[in-house]
Amino acid sequence: MLKSAIKDLPVAEISQLLSEAGGQGNSSQFFVQLGEHSASSTLVLGVETDPEAPFTLHEDFALQLTVLLREPIDTAALLGSPAVFMRLNGGKLVPMHGLVGGIQASRKASDPAALDVTLVSPLHLLKKRRHNRVFVDRNALDIATELLRDALGDLCDIQIAADQPEPAAMLTQYEETDYAFIRRILAREGIFIHLSQAEQRTQLYLTSQLSDVPEAKTILRLPYMTNSGAAKDKDHINHVERRYQLAPSAIHLKDYNPDTGFDLNIAGHSETGGNAGDTEHWGLNYPTPEAGQQLEKRLAGYHYWQSQVIELVTSAKGMLPGQIIALTGHPAHSGNYRVVQVAFSGDQSSLNNSGGGSREFQCRVWVLPLDIDYIPYCPPRDSLPLALSARITEEVDEQGCYRLRYPFDERADGDGYSSSPTRNAQPFGGSDHGMHFPLAKSSEVVVSGLNGDLDRPVILGALFNHEAPDLVTRDNAHTNLIQTRGGHTLRMDDTAQQAHILLATAEDKNRLLLDASEDNEKAELVSDEGDVEIQAGRNMLLQSGSDMVVTVGEDQQVEIGGDETLLTETGDIQVSAGENFILDAAEDIQWRAETGNLSISAGADMHMEAEGQRFDEVRNGDYQVQVEQGEYLLQAGGDISMVSESGNLTLKNGAAQIQITADGSLLLEAAQIELVSDNILASGGALSNN
Repeated sequence: MLKSAIKDLPVAEISQLLSEAGGQGNSSQFFVQLGEHSASSTLVLGVETDPEAPFTLHEDFALQLTVLLREPIDTAALLGSPAVFMRLNGGKLVPMHGLVGGIQASRKASDPAALDVTLVSPLHLLKKRRHNRVFVDRNALDIATELLRDALGDLCDIQIAADQPEPAAMLTQYEETDYAFIRRILAREGIFIHLSQAEQRTQLYLTSQLSDVPEAKTILRLPYMTNSGAAKDKDHINHVERRYQLAPSAIHLKDYNPDTGFDLNIAGHSETGGNAGDTEHWGLNYPTPEAGQQLEKRLAGYHYWQSQVIELVTSAKGMLPGQIIALTGHPAHSGNYRVVQVAFSGDQSSLNNSGGGSREFQCRVWVLPLDIDYIPYCPPRDSLPLALSARITEEVDEQGCYRLRYPFDERADGDGYSSSPTRNAQPFGGSDHGMHFPLAKSSEVVVSGLNGDLDRPVILGALFNHEAPDLVTRDNAHTNLIQTRGGHTLRMDDTAQQAHILLATAEDKNRLLLDASEDNEKAELVSDEGDVEIQAGRNMLLQSGSDMVVTVGEDQQVEIGGDETLLTETGDIQVSAGENFILDAAEDIQWRAETGNLSISAGADMHMEAEGQRFDEVRNGDYQVQVEQGEYLLQAGGDISMVSESGNLTLKNGAAQIQITADGSLLLEAAQIELVSDNILASGGALSNN
């Protein structure tokens, strides 16, 4: 811990030692303690705030000191050591705590023991720390507090004097110093850093109101006097100047956020009091219209207070940002003001025998009227038109989004979400249409930020790597391939003489092949272990330019709601059954051969049965029933009628026959005719014997 200079050595003793060492009666007004070396070991010859780093709000400061060593000091060991510069004001020491940021032999003083020392604020350490990291669902104040405590340790006591803002979905630090990152995320919420200089060390306040800092608790009354009329030892203000600068007239914010559906184009605009025209910002990534309105007001408020700054020149050595000054006696600007920036320079080289004779001090102070709020500058984040590699940490959610981890994010999975929900860009999409190939956990993807903002990542595509080698290489360079995690494949192969398209499930068990290979073009639909179903809401046409073969391993069933026609134009129809062949109709069955024969053949018995009548008709030829071996039985439950309308009716067996001729004669012809009956009646017009 950096010790207090007051505790080490009383002011009177310091003045006495330096007076004796300098050989002059005037006491020193400035002191510095470097590391563990007491203030009496050095003499401050001159001091000036760095023009590029004055003592102001929300920023680092730097002091350029010319120091004379009163005792040997290892100057190289001082670099980075705690240091405190003190201004004597009204009998009290006003400290400014910091670090030795640079040290070298003096270019200003001729004494070889003189050094030029740069004292920087504790915030300077943040400029030397650069990180790449991601914060998800955390607010800026919480993040800044954590990073400040980690970086500054015991150099500062951190005091929170601001309300907790809403958590941000995602905040990314990429190729950015901790200094720039912390200031950026705080300023966006209207919170700023104030370095309050306590006796022992810096009290770092995180606040949104200057009225909350210790320096604002008392009012410093300073009269306006010209130097010619001012008492030499009385603090006063000798110069007052209003600053004028161009500023935008109004601020407009516009944005688009697909995740909320809100209209983020802020309808109104915030006046700044300037006259340089309107300023529009696009894509500042605010989640709601209300948040956008607050941000717009803060941006406008910054430009407004910048246009109200008044510059004062004073002899007071104890000026600090945050103080309240009551300016009196000025004809135009008397009133109460709040200090926002301090720059001073002092020369007391006259205390050194080898130095000059001057002893001067001047302090320039920038102030705001007390009723105007200080708002830190909120720089829009630099657009980063780049693409980064990332890994999927959570697969697709209910909105079709993913979570991913940037390669520089070293947090563990148990440390919370790795990103905000992230959309996956697709080559085709719309309100009720599109395409999406889900990404697996650990997949490597290429990511860009919407509007160049890495807090709004968008997945541009997936990448192959050594863990997930590319499916298409030099070995299959003509293959266009889609393959899912389950092994489902769409392959479009342009290989010469082997061109084909294959749509298949895992292991090709179900596949549609469109083969365009040379001399073997075909289309193939196959299910090796399952069913194939083809259905048409209306007509279905199956057409083959050559042969068609249908092979069924077991049963085949064809169900037809209407008629079926099986037609060949020039060839035969053959229906063959390994066992039975059944034709069944609810009504009629018709077999017809228009110009040729109809043959029905059975290897064993043939049985024809009709519930009603049976009618056999031969129109132009003969009707023949032939039994080669066996009997012919004609049996009826009623009458049997055999009618020949114009020819003979003949029953013949061997040499014997019975014939009824067309003219009505009956011929019985046999080697022997036997008539057996109980009664035989012969009747006729004539009876003759041959």
